[in-house]
Amino acid sequence: EAEARSNAGFMQAMVATLRAQHAYLTQHLGSPTESNHRDLLVGFVATYVLLNTLNRGRDLDTKLYKAVLALKTKVPVVPLYGKAVFVLTDFVYRHMPSVGKPPKDGCVEYLKGMDDGLRDEVATLHVQACAWMVRMESNFSSKVWVTEVLSVRANLLIQGVLLAHHISTTVRTNLGLHMHTPVAIKQSNLRPLYQCAQLLKAIQLTFFRKSALVCEQVPHIQRYLQACVLKVLEPIQSDLETQLGTAQQGGFRQEEAKVDMLTIVRVICDNLRGPNTLQRRQVVSVAWDLTPHKWIRGGDIDEVTLLLRKLDILGRLEQMVGEACDCSFLFWSRGLVPLFLADCRGRWKETHQLHFLMAAL
Repeated sequence: EAEARSNAGFMQAMVATLRAQHAYLTQHLGSPTESNHRDLLVGFVATYVLLNTLNRGRDLDTKLYKAVLALKTKVPVVPLYGKAVFVLTDFVYRHMPSVGKPPKDGCVEYLKGMDDGLRDEVATLHVQACAWMVRMESNFSSKVWVTEVLSVRANLLIQGVLLAHHISTTVRTNLGLHMHTPVAIKQSNLRPLYQCAQLLKAIQLTFFRKSALVCEQVPHIQRYLQACVLKVLEPIQSDLETQLGTAQQGGFRQEEAKVDMLTIVRVICDNLRGPNTLQRRQVVSVAWDLTPHKWIRGGDIDEVTLLLRKLDILGRLEQMVGEACDCSFLFWSRGLVPLFLADCRGRWKETHQLHFLMAAL
């Protein structure tokens, strides 16, 4: 602990990393691009608390501290497993008692606002899920270019994953907050809650029905996305090789910054020319984080970051779908199951949806 605290370079790198993670989480939390970012939030806050523990509360970065606490307006609580929940403010003040008296966690107010808008939100998610399933079941036109087919199918698969995560986050957060607070579940919100479980299983079964097509197309989609990244980085690699080669032939000193940049770009390009494995994605991710963005145009930076994110999702497609569509959280709310079934009995015109609820249970 003393060695880490006395290492100024390490502490500065930790602060810089936390700021970058905060900017990344702020961008995605609560947005349509959110997937597993709430799990990352738990690790981010825990790392921040660890940093301040190493510092023993000294040299507190006030701006970063306020920014961390400000995340509670977006995500006051994160369901972990079963009845266990992560309350941001409680965790911070319990492990950082020197910062003062903790404010209200805001869970009750957040839950009441969530309950009021739950029916409308689930109705919107239902429409989006139905539209996505129709597109998944349809055949793409053969008149479009192959690259357009691969791009559309990549976006369609990723949209399904993000939609499943959005639905899962909505229902798990609502049930987790109700178990954490004394606020009772409204009778009018019973149907939206079990409708979320139905939608999750409908999305999972859609992926299962299309598993043969997905397995056939995903390798080609990944190669297409990798080619898009290489299209941006290969000219930079070629230009740097030309500049360094000219400097060497002329007897001039090679710039270390250019040598480092060329090494990083080579590592990224070499790994992108192979299969999209976990190890290659990790190497590319670390190398891209180390890449000096001053060598790349602003638009290309966003494009490459998005393409690498797509490759990561497609590389873990089965795992992410399984995690997002997992309805084991209903076990901890099994007292609601008879109420769900009673509500289903009163809607005899929708009995064809009952098997989705049974699959969730």
